[in-house]
This record gives sequence, structure tokens and C-alpha cells, in this order.
Amino acid sequence: MQPFVGRSRRILFRSLLALVVLLAAALLSSRLLYPNLSAGMFYMVRDSGLHETSNLLRFMLYWLPQMDSLEVHPQTGYFTLPSERAEDDFEEAKRLFHLGEFAAAADLLSQIINQEGENEDRLFWLAITQMRLGEATNCLAALRNPEGVSRGEHAQHESTQAWCTLPLTRHHAQTEWASAAIQTLEKLLDEYDSENKLYRWLLNFSYMTIDGYPGQVPEHYLVANSFTDFFYGKPDKGVAAFDLSFNDRAAELGVDTFDAGKGVAVEDFDNDGRLDIITGGSFDPLRYYRNTPAGFEEATSGSGLDGAVQSHIISAADFDNDGDLDLFQANWGIGIPGVSGFLAEPRADSRLLVQQDGRFVDRTEAFGLLPYVSDQPMIGAAFGDYDNDGFTDLLLSSATKHLGALLHNEGGQRFMLDSRLGSTFVGSFVDIDHDGNLEIFVNTGGEARTSTEKAVFGMDYGDHATGRSHVLKRGPSGLFERLDDFFDDMPIGSMGASYGDLNNDGCLDFYLGTGGPEPWFVLPNLMYLGRADGNGCSLTTDNISRLHGFGTVQKGHGIVFFDWDDDGDQDVYSSLGGMWPADRWPNQFFVNESELDQSWIKVRLQGRRTNRFGIGCRIRVEAVTAKGEPVIRTYHMDQKTTFGSAPYLAHIGLGAGTALKSVEVYWPRSGIRKLYKTEINALNQLTEPATE
Repeated sequence: MQPFVGRSRRILFRSLLALVVLLAAALLSSRLLYPNLSAGMFYMVRDSGLHETSNLLRFMLYWLPQMDSLEVHPQTGYFTLPSERAEDDFEEAKRLFHLGEFAAAADLLSQIINQEGENEDRLFWLAITQMRLGEATNCLAALRNPEGVSRGEHAQHESTQAWCTLPLTRHHAQTEWASAAIQTLEKLLDEYDSENKLYRWLLNFSYMTIDGYPGQVPEHYLVANSFTDFFYGKPDKGVAAFDLSFNDRAAELGVDTFDAGKGVAVEDFDNDGRLDIITGGSFDPLRYYRNTPAGFEEATSGSGLDGAVQSHIISAADFDNDGDLDLFQANWGIGIPGVSGFLAEPRADSRLLVQQDGRFVDRTEAFGLLPYVSDQPMIGAAFGDYDNDGFTDLLLSSATKHLGALLHNEGGQRFMLDSRLGSTFVGSFVDIDHDGNLEIFVNTGGEARTSTEKAVFGMDYGDHATGRSHVLKRGPSGLFERLDDFFDDMPIGSMGASYGDLNNDGCLDFYLGTGGPEPWFVLPNLMYLGRADGNGCSLTTDNISRLHGFGTVQKGHGIVFFDWDDDGDQDVYSSLGGMWPADRWPNQFFVNESELDQSWIKVRLQGRRTNRFGIGCRIRVEAVTAKGEPVIRTYHMDQKTTFGSAPYLAHIGLGAGTALKSVEVYWPRSGIRKLYKTEINALNQLTEPATE
């Protein structure tokens, strides 16, 4: 096939397909079937442009049939990949791949090509299978069983951060599978689509795994631009100057759960004063790790979590206000045979449940939320009073463009739409510049092709939000302004995300877990360090993803910042792994070993009229430096992460502050604002007054 002719046919096909979907979405929007979902799809297609829409359609053509192939296990009641061999050999090869049986899948794909001939689809799946087989026999094998490294030999684990992390500094010892992938990808580029950015990036990455980048990459396919300069160029003076030290100690501490990772909840579940970890995955059981004086120990057995499997989202809260943390696990259903969970019947609408006299009452319609949640695939929700009127507002997140929404609380009577936010896979209220007003952090998803084209090659598709993360700042007029310079121009589609303070300067740092359902989503997770402005914090960040192993190319989901060892600095636990059993990966635990000289304060709240753990409370800290300069920090108590929850324990960096001047807590249920006596560089327990 001649490349030009092949590209012309593909462009024509994708154009026609995009037109068909656009018309179908418009038609469905006017029907009663799924009007809101269809409207969201319509806006996504309309606003994305032809090329990005064709990428999205290719993702849907992969993802929806794969979801429909899942079946419910008759004994367990949980969904799984088909247990019986597919009738079609090509489908069987893909089934084996998704199960993680890469060698068998590669053999079958090679057999199909040898006997029936090659085509672009068969070669693409062969290349991906060869890549994953190389990964499994090299870096995954090393991480699961590091040669000569026992769990107690902490110093030896430093090298594991170089595996499958950009920039790659540990390379495949067994190079045959990466070399085979290189050969297949070059064939795809030479004979089928020489301008395919995804093929080109995967080719360059495969060369990276065997230490062949950039010297061995064919010049006409070499990726050499700002993206590769960042990860493979000489360290920028600013990046190199950050005085931080992190070490992935997950294996040593016994919390390197090997699963298709999803949710993470961190809290003091046994009330011993130490923060514990609960984590799980799409096809795997929950794991409960107790934090003891000797380190973490698995305590799942006998905890009541035995048999809890297939979690998608894990959330901790004190449901009955008795002082003990409860746990909510959201499982992921698949709808009905032949119809994906995306279009499940009956419809699974989101609900607002208000607690009244110890019972939850459905107040969705009464609060005017039906137009915003009915038949719409919502990803998450966050609560916060963004206009400081005393009433809690609602932020709804959706992967579908035009469905994310900011809803204003009209005096506790109903919610009214303030603005549509577009694609908002993760949304959170947070006061980044500590001015007392909540900003909105929006973290957006994206499929592999568009994310690769945007992040690696700098392709610009206009204002469509796929793959972009940004902050919305409320201005004097009340309208929110999008601050695109908060994150640099590396728009990689993300799944999980969270934030904390790595260096105790009080300026928030953000870790974005990138990825998606596609096995060919091979892009780094991103860590951004909040930038100080004198004794305050600016609305800008520095990208430090190339440092300390943060730039892992494995898919990231639940992420939590917390101080596990009570040494005064925050560590980062990250649940890694994708959508399928083939995407299982050990979780990472970046332990903060930095020599920090900046001050901090921790606050644990105890509500009386307000909920026991002070969710929704605002904390304002005023400290002074040795020169008498003011240092002001604010803190909004909530979960701070998607796919899980961070502890309800405020860790507030004070930078150069040396003494506390005041700590004020606003308790929303009672409406009380109270000043407390507190200690710097210490944990402070603050209780809501019984009366005003």
C-alpha cells in the first residue's frame, strides 16, 4: 500500500465517520433515549474539530466493544474478561493480551500475519504486544523481584525509580522484544502511515528502553523537541536547583500492591494516631495496611474488608459521626450484555442524598439538580463555598465535554448553574494563592492519540480541553478566568490527581496520574511544584517530573500526599495500573527524605455541630518570619483527590515563618469563627465550641 493513498483513504473514512457520529448525536439529543448524554456527545464532537473527533472515535471503537466483552462471573458476581476462547483468532489474540498473556498473544498474532497476511490493525496490535512483553520481562520483573535486594535493604531500592520512568536510566537487559516492537513500528510508519504521531512516539520510546535513543532512531522518525529536551536534555538550572530528595520505598515498606490500581484512602482507621492505607484495583481485592511503630503491616484479614474486591473508588468519612472512620467502596458495573456500561439500562443517574435524622433522603429534584445529573456520566463531585456566602456550592466532574458544571447554592434552597466547565475528569476547590477565596482545580482526561500529539509534538487543537489541566480563578466581576499558565504546556490526559506540599513552603504541589484505558497510552505522570512569591504563593508552578522517579509511564489513579512517619514532611502514595489485568503494576510510595528547614503546622479538627472530622471547614493561619513579615496560609478541609481520599488532617507549610500569630477555624454548621492557641511544627487538636 502506498503511504499517500493509504492516508487519503483514512482521512476520507474518518471524515465520513465523524459526520455520521455528529448527525447521530444530534438525532439522539432530540429523543428521549439519553438526551443529556447525547447532548454532551454532540458538543464534544462539535467543539473538538475533525482530527480530534476522529481520535476520539477510534478510542470509542476500541473501548466500547472491549467493555461489552466483559462478563459477570457466575460464582463471584463480579465482572471479568471472557473465560472462553474467542471464535475469531484476532479477537482471541486481543483477549490474551488484555489478560496479560503477552507471549501467547504475540505468538498468535505472528501466526495470523504469516498465514492470513498483514494489515495495519494486526501490525499495531503486534507492536503493542511486543512492547508490553519487553516491559514485563524487564522492568516489571525487576520491580517485583529486584535482584539481590531484600525488603530490608532500603538503599538498594533507589535504582527501581529508574525503571519505566522518564528519563529512562535503567534499560532492558533482554532486548529482543523491544527490538521486535521497533521493527514492527518502523514497518507501520514506512508502509502504512508515516505521519502517525502515536506510532512515532512509541518507536522513540521503544528505542529509549534499550538505550538506543536518540542515536539509533532513524533521523526522519526521531522525536527531538521541547518534550524530549525536558526529559532527555541537560537539566534546567531551575529544575536542578530544587533541594528535594524522594525515594520509592513501597517494596521495602510492603505497600507495593500489585494490581490494576484504582482507589486509595489514607486515614487513621484504627485510631492509634498513625495514618493507614487502604487500596484496591479493578480486578483485585482491597488491601488494608496498618501503620505501626515497626512500619506497615497488612491487616486485611479479619478487618471486615475480606472479600471486598473490584473497587473503582474508595472514600473514607465518618458516616455516623461516632469518631470512627467509615469506608465507601464504589464498584464498577458493566450494564447489560450487548450494551456497554456507558449506556446501561436502567439509567444510573447521580443523586444528592441529604442526611435527615440519621437517614439519607434523595433531594436531587428538590435542589434543582436533575438537569445536570440525569443520564450523564459523572466522574466526581466536590463541595466548597467559592463565593464565601456561607452556603456550600457544588462542582460536578465529567469526562464528557459540556457536562462538567459549577453549581451555586442559592441560600440552601436549590442549586443554580453558574457555568459549564467542559471536560473535568477531576475537579476540586482549593485556595492556591491563600487569599481566602477558593479557586477551582480542573484536571482533564484524554485519549492516547490526542494526548500524544499535544504533549509530545505540541499540536494545537484550539480551546478544546482534552488533556489540559488548569486553574479557574474568580475575578472581581464574579466570573472565573482560566489560568493556563499554572501548568506548563505539557497537556497529557490524566486520570488521578492530588495535591499537597512537598517542601513546606505552603505553596501547593500537584501530582497528575496520567493514562487511560488504552494499552498504548505511554506517557509520564507529572509532578508540579508550587512556586512561592515572597512569603506568599503565586499562581504558577515548576514541572519537576523528571526528578525522583515521578515521571513513571504507568497509568496513575489514586494519589495521596501525607506524612506517614510523622517527621514533618509529606510523602506521596500513588496507585499505579490501568483498566485491564494486563495493566497490573506495583504501587509507588515516594518517601520524602529532603532536608527541609521550613516550618509547618498540622491541624486535626473535631466538630460538634459540624461533622466530627471538620469536612468543609476553613482554616486560616497567620505566622511571622524572623524579620516580622507576615505569612498567611488558608486550608479547605476535604478529600483532595480523585479515586480516593486524603486524610482529614491539615498539613500546612509556613515557609520562613518562625512563630504563629493566630490560627482561625470557620465551622460551617454552627457558623462560628474561633481563634485557637497552637504550636508551630506540631500537631494541634482543635475542637468546635459547644456554643457561639
